Amino acid sequence: MRTYPIAALLTAACSFCSLWAAGPGSAAPESAWPAGKISAFRSRADGWRRALEADSSAFPIARLKAELDTLRRAYKGMEPAAETLQPQCLELFNGSPFDRVDEDEPFKIEIEHPQGLQVLEEEVYRDGPGPDRTRIRLLLAQLCGASDQIASLMQSDPPDDARLWEAAENEVTRVLAMGLSGFDSPASGKGLAESGAALRSLRGLTAGYRARLDARDKRLFASLDRNLDAAARRLESASDFDAFDRLQFIRREGNPLFASLVAARSALGLGRSGSLPGVPKADRAKPIPDRAVASRAKGLFDPAFLDKEFYALDYDGSHRKAPSREAAELGRMLFFDPVLSADNLRACASCHHPADAYAEPLPRSAAFRNPGLPAPGGPAAPATGERNAPSLVYAAYQAAQFWDSRAPILEEQIGHVVSGPLEFNTTFASIQAKVRAIPGYARAFARAFPGEGSAPVTQATITSALAQYVRSLAGWNSPFDRYARGESDSLDPAARRGFNLFMGKAGCGTCHFPPAFNGTVPPLYRETESEVLGVPASDDTLHPKPDPDPGRYGVRPAGLWKGAFKTPTVRNAALTAPYMHNGQLPTLESVVRFYNVGGGRGMGLSVPNQTLPADSLDLSPREQGDLIAFLKSLTDSPLKVDKPGKLPGSPERPELAARPASGKY
Repeated sequence: MRTYPIAALLTAACSFCSLWAAGPGSAAPESAWPAGKISAFRSRADGWRRALEADSSAFPIARLKAELDTLRRAYKGMEPAAETLQPQCLELFNGSPFDRVDEDEPFKIEIEHPQGLQVLEEEVYRDGPGPDRTRIRLLLAQLCGASDQIASLMQSDPPDDARLWEAAENEVTRVLAMGLSGFDSPASGKGLAESGAALRSLRGLTAGYRARLDARDKRLFASLDRNLDAAARRLESASDFDAFDRLQFIRREGNPLFASLVAARSALGLGRSGSLPGVPKADRAKPIPDRAVASRAKGLFDPAFLDKEFYALDYDGSHRKAPSREAAELGRMLFFDPVLSADNLRACASCHHPADAYAEPLPRSAAFRNPGLPAPGGPAAPATGERNAPSLVYAAYQAAQFWDSRAPILEEQIGHVVSGPLEFNTTFASIQAKVRAIPGYARAFARAFPGEGSAPVTQATITSALAQYVRSLAGWNSPFDRYARGESDSLDPAARRGFNLFMGKAGCGTCHFPPAFNGTVPPLYRETESEVLGVPASDDTLHPKPDPDPGRYGVRPAGLWKGAFKTPTVRNAALTAPYMHNGQLPTLESVVRFYNVGGGRGMGLSVPNQTLPADSLDLSPREQGDLIAFLKSLTDSPLKVDKPGKLPGSPERPELAARPASGKY
């Protein structure tokens, strides 16, 4: 996300108050709510800045921390404006405190330096010589400028009722998916109380709709307000970050609150209003969402919460091919058919086994032509592929594919596999010729893609069918899911404790975000993150050696991306050993041990750009076991396994007659 220049922020042409006073009449009456919250935040930041400038000695560390706490709570009041109404401003207020590669700059590598409240927290809580008060004043000035910037943007694009309500729903999502983990404030440990302040602030927004809700059913507003108050109170009263029962909070307070927001929205007749800033507008004649969070979802762990079709959008905001049940069924047949490879022996299922949650229980898959089999007239082929074959079950819910994030959508990822010399080692022209010679496929393609006329077998239809099948694999039906939704009251106590560790003390949930527990970032779920963990070349913890794989650096040589890999889902992790991009951590126990010591740096490796904190988590043996119990509770039950019994044959090409489903690798 591009950061606005500081000079531009600090020289805004109009003051905040005058901008809002001149706002157009198209805004919803309740739009004054975010205006007031932004104004209060700016006033607080500027007051602190001025006081520091007048007498910095009047601010010992204890007072700096108290001022930060007050400012962060003020920000929580305006957070919906930065997260949903103008999300392009989020990095100015509350971005992660790390340098970032500007992914919007295609021609050169530019580094964005962080600013905002998380950077301010790091400065206030800095060890050693203590906080730099001059830098604190600069950060506060930047926040004042950011407030003017968002005010200007909202004045030109005032929110209507639908967007305001969506902002409220997204704030609740953010509390459940990020606030409970203390994502924003790891140093102060006050993330729970701040989340309570965020929910309490929402009562000011929803109060503006009371008359309209009461006119329909007086129980609607009463239920919503009661649920907001109960959730806020529970978080505000949490005195021990590590001991707080997050899973109980989701079941008792979070789920009812989310459901009451959705019920009130339905009663108000509010849909989704236009596109959010930063999301391309799609052709409205096609069934394409412009939000990742589905409007029909009733809770964070509702199977319909994330709309998988959002992650199928191409660069221009449209589908390459419209989704259909027929296309997904065709994709199922193709997934298990080795006709896709040059030698007719390797299928997608050769390396993504259904019984292993569509992963493979090997560090790396066998390379094309089988391990060590010499190519005609050439040297022996590599024994294995480059990286571990990850699970595909929840691959639909991410904005980046491959460990190095080089493909944005599944359709493009499939193209890389087809041409990859260690994978299918072929071309789409060759695949199309073979598939067209199989009568059963010719009929299936015609049914699945009727708009393609007399030649439905194309690169686009092949990749679309396969991608649609992969998008059908997620079950959202694990024991944890059923318990979190309140459908079951039975979950292993160790798994319950493990979830609370995952989202609390262990910090796992600050990178593996619910509900998919991958790197797709709440509350908009548009971006999938990568991390530098310092994964060693083997599981030898006594003599660790760095893994030479460059990760995302191999796709784009940005120094920050050396050793960076996409954050995958941990759903079905009990079935997908071995772990990490290189498959060198053989068990869940070894994975938890790796994180517990602080990743590669914690093991003593030199990883200067590691994004994982290098401090030990100090997890006891019981706590490590509880984490593993939670991970095991994320196993889909039942897991989708639908290997076809027989593949369609070809009378024209006898060499295709004996193709076994899943291939022979």
